[in-house]
Amino acid sequence: VPMVETPMLVSDQGAAVTFLNWSGAPVARLGVTVKAPFKVNSVRSVKQGAVTFKTENELVKFDLALDAADIVMLKP
Repeated sequence: VPMVETPMLVSDQGAAVTFLNWSGAPVARLGVTVKAPFKVNSVRSVKQGAVTFKTENELVKFDLALDAADIVMLKP
């Protein structure tokens, strides 16, 4: 989606993907694919709680409703 920024920070505890929506309008359904450097066992949004996800090799896929900003935690 244009105008959505998604920096990712990785540590030995997992990863945090920050979603910043600069478009000025909410995104009802943002399709997300993340290449994680570890096997992901849980995905959780700071604003929305547990997120349903699926994995394909090292890729993690999920959908996210996004207003202005959110952080999604990926845990091994």
